[in-house]
Amino acid sequence: MKMTLEESFAKLESIANQMGAEGVALDASIALYEEGQALIRHCENLLNKAQAKIDQTTANAAQMEQ
Repeated sequence: MKMTLEESFAKLESIANQMGAEGVALDASIALYEEGQALIRHCENLLNKAQAKIDQTTANAAQMEQ
């Protein structure tokens, strides 16, 4: 998945709106739910990578100060 975090959040919002609409068939709701779960995992992965970069940068800055 090559979506940015912001794009993923926007897609998740769209999915939530679609799922909240009246008249959505059960099969469609399940497909939307599965897509949403995949997007959540993608977002978690992006956030974990960002946190790792922040942690590394902080550690490098601390080493430079010593």
